[in-house]
Amino acid sequence: MKAATFHTSLTGAQWAFRKRLLPKRQKRGRPPTDRRRIMDAILYMIKGGIPWRLRPHSFPPWKTVYHIVRPWTLDNTWSGSTTACGRTPAKPRANAPAPPPPR
Repeated sequence: MKAATFHTSLTGAQWAFRKRLLPKRQKRGRPPTDRRRIMDAILYMIKGGIPWRLRPHSFPPWKTVYHIVRPWTLDNTWSGSTTACGRTPAKPRANAPAPPPPR
């Protein structure tokens, strides 16, 4: 079955760049899930702001995505990947309203 593509799916060049930033797969255990589909699922959920469990069924199961991505967030692989791609966390704009004072 061919995987569905979305607006947030990585292009070949984007995947080639990000692939080298990811940790190597373990040689033992279950057959590995395609890391490109994992990245596409993450980007789809972040861009759409949807919960893990509401992802389209063309992506791997949410538990699979979570258990692969969780170690990436703990060892800063994910933040290193987004920084290397020029996607740093958004900074507040100069003309943005100031947050309300704490009560």
